[in-house]
Order: sequence, then structure tokens, then C-alpha cells
Amino acid sequence: PTVTPDASSIEQQASEIPARPQLLEWLVDLDQRTFELMSGASSPALDAAMAMITNASRHARLPVLTAGALSILGGARGRRCAGEALVAVGVTTSAAGAVVEGASQRRPAGSAPGPMLPSGRTASATAFATVVGHHVPMLRIPVEVFAASVGVSRVYNGVHHPRNVVLGWLFGRATGIVVIRIGGAVETRRERPRTT
Repeated sequence: PTVTPDASSIEQQASEIPARPQLLEWLVDLDQRTFELMSGASSPALDAAMAMITNASRHARLPVLTAGALSILGGARGRRCAGEALVAVGVTTSAAGAVVEGASQRRPAGSAPGPMLPSGRTASATAFATVVGHHVPMLRIPVEVFAASVGVSRVYNGVHHPRNVVLGWLFGRATGIVVIRIGGAVETRRERPRTT
């Protein structure tokens, strides 16, 4: 015989499924709790490490130095990699800065949670890592670790929420991929024999 569930059991099952607003509230709460946990942590070793990463990511210092080394030591491939990497950093930094400035974002430290805006330093470090990792696979792990460390430092220093870092990572990755594809198309066209 067919068993027909009663109305009360159906209502109970439906109530167990989280609604979209509840899921969003849970994610926002998780983001805030993670921010408070990471920005509230402190130790001499972590403080020193985060300070080093912050200085290396300021004005893309480490990416610029790395690109310079690649252009000098890497031959034609290194020069192409350095050029594309710096283009990706420039585009990402400018675009992320324009978005943040246009939205007049207030940083989370000592204020209400900021809106869904990308972390510029995370974006530029990720864009750089994407391009360099593509052209020089042996450097992929170091540059990816650096990009991830930049994101962690932004939360640890209390200047960005995790959601801003995640958006910065996505933005930087997308920009890096676009620059790689455009660079590949330009290189292919340059190498194509000209017909007269």
C-alpha cells in the first residue's frame, strides 16, 4: 500500500531546509567571526611575518623586483613573462582601486563591516602569480604562496574582511588569465609568417 505523508511531516521537512536569506546571514556571520578571530590574533612571530608581507606587497614591490629578475635572467621567455605580469598587476591594481574608491568603502577596522569589494593587494598579487606560474611553472608554488599570504595579511592586519580577500583573489585570477590569453594571441600573430 502507498503511504501518504501527513501534512505535519511535510512541514517539518520543509522547515529543515535553510532559506536563502538564512544562508546569506550565516555566511556574513562566518565572515565577521573569521575576521575578528584573525585580526584579534597576535604573536611576535606572526606580527613580524605579516609586516614583511605587507611591505613586500606595498606598491607591488616584490612582484616588480621578481619581474625585473625574470626579464634579466629569463631570456625572451622571461621578458614576455615579466611584461605580461606587470600589465596584469597594473590593470588589476587600477581597476580594484577605482571600484573601492567609487564605492567609498570604509575599512572594517573599528567600523561596520565593509561591502563586497575586492582587496586590491590580494588581486594584484594573485594576477602576478597567475601569469608567472603559467610561464614559469617552477615558480608557481612560491608566487601562489605569496599571493595567499598577502590575502591572509590583509585580514590579520584588520584592513579587509575575508570576503574582500576572496573577491580580490577571484578578480586577480580572472585578470591574469585574460592577460595570458591576450598575450598568447599577440605572440601567435607576431610569429605568423607574413604573406606579400
